[in-house]
Amino acid sequence: MPQIARRHHTVPKFYLNGFANHGGRIGLVRLPGDVRTVQPTKDASVINNFYNVDTATGRPDAVETVISEQIEGPAARVFEKIRNRDDWPLDARDREALAALVAFQHMRGPDSRRRLGQISTAIAQVATSTDSGRDNLMADARARGVEISDAQANEMWEFFAQPDGPSVATISEAHIRMMIDTLADVMPYYIGRQWTLVRFRRKYLLTSDTPVSLLPHPSAHPNAGLGLATAAAIILPVSRDTGLIMDESTNLIDEKAIPLIATGRFDRSIEGTTNLATMFNQASITNARQAVYHHPDDHHLVPADLHEPREFEIMTGRIETSDAVPETATINGNPPHGTKLSLLDGRQHKKAHDRLPRIRPNGLR
Repeated sequence: MPQIARRHHTVPKFYLNGFANHGGRIGLVRLPGDVRTVQPTKDASVINNFYNVDTATGRPDAVETVISEQIEGPAARVFEKIRNRDDWPLDARDREALAALVAFQHMRGPDSRRRLGQISTAIAQVATSTDSGRDNLMADARARGVEISDAQANEMWEFFAQPDGPSVATISEAHIRMMIDTLADVMPYYIGRQWTLVRFRRKYLLTSDTPVSLLPHPSAHPNAGLGLATAAAIILPVSRDTGLIMDESTNLIDEKAIPLIATGRFDRSIEGTTNLATMFNQASITNARQAVYHHPDDHHLVPADLHEPREFEIMTGRIETSDAVPETATINGNPPHGTKLSLLDGRQHKKAHDRLPRIRPNGLR
């Protein structure tokens, strides 16, 4: 029997190679910046047994194999084309493979699993003080582009609201199930946007252990929820000299246009600017949970003082009678009656959004 895979990349090795030197080594800065070193990409963003679960196949690494072969494999070939400056826009097949990788990456990391665990704890607390939690769960899902039925909301509520909360193993299994089950549902929020590839000649990009960033609308309330359905843009540093912007503009078009948009007909490529490089790098640093990655020659791009590692993914705040966003929020402590659960999102990305190019697709009215 083949050896079971134990060392799992939560950010793909092939992706990190786009920021590595010819020796396959990448710069690592651990938040808050006191540890700075260089390591092989094979050792970067690795967690033992992260995707291993009991399966009908008898192999705990079956999920890791599916990720590697069905998500990362096709996407790696697309990344290679982009880095080799092959044709852009991508054809529909390559575009779908890249969208699947970006969507999956947004869900696959320790931050998503930690979020599920923290939601379960918060819901267990809310369950003892209010009956409105199911409605909040559904509203939060819709804000992030996922429609769930009453039955699904009830199932999720019962799962999370167990007296002692789900176990670590149960949370791990729920995270993996969520990644697999919701991938098809969230894909339209990626392929239904206009894509802009940004090529840099003199500026360089960083990335992080959470490389997919969502940018809010500049007019959004500072405490407003941010998800796939509300993000002004979804951005990803593709390599040291290339970035990808999935722009909001096509989300304003009727859903019937998504198949046409998905062909890549309205995608484009632009030359990178200082402002755009700053946008990407600011978003990468802000979105990092534990680590920032960079080419070994680009260590000067990482500021001396960085934020602390981010351990909390949700916040709680009192629901008001109006539709206004709650003014107060806490992370610790028992939530009061009428508590709303909300995700800590990319509100800190507002400045980055201001650097987005104002691009609209041609040919759509």
